[in-house]
Amino acid sequence: MSKKTFFKRMSLGVIAALGFGLLSTPTAQAVRLTNSLTLSSATASTATFDSATVTLTLRQTATQTDMDSVTVRVACDAPVGASCPGLLGYQDELSDTFNVMPQITRDLTWIDLNGWGETQNASTSTMRSVISVKAVNFPAVGTYTYTIYATGNGGASDVITGTSTTWTVTVTAPTTNASGKCSSLHFI
Repeated sequence: MSKKTFFKRMSLGVIAALGFGLLSTPTAQAVRLTNSLTLSSATASTATFDSATVTLTLRQTATQTDMDSVTVRVACDAPVGASCPGLLGYQDELSDTFNVMPQITRDLTWIDLNGWGETQNASTSTMRSVISVKAVNFPAVGTYTYTIYATGNGGASDVITGTSTTWTVTVTAPTTNASGKCSSLHFI
């Protein structure tokens, strides 16, 4: 048998084996079993130049015993001519969080939620992170729709299935006293 015929037969055998699933490639990373992002409320109402708040809970159960990381991402649609205020996150030692090792230095200040990272503790396969979230200084009347989702270790495009949630903030004009009258004035 010539070398040419040998390599043709060998190639056919390899292609056939791949086609029948006899040769397989192992997965590069462990499979996440359950993931979720939930909000304490899907909606909020506020006035222009004011703020709105919500609580975000990130849960993950994975199959590995090693550490796994997730990153929170935010996208927003604003009324025409306006821009969305960024979402800020805050977490302190009293939050209802377990089996999480923070990736970001949290010095008890509000920080940008877009890019908030969590690393699951290596000793467990389940974690929960509870984050206080706020948006400050809405510039215009209208509806602001925030989409919050989580990504894996592959970067911003590595969206984890089942982790998208929406927060809709309705912004109105500030209320003023329509009568313009004072009920009483007292000078001392």
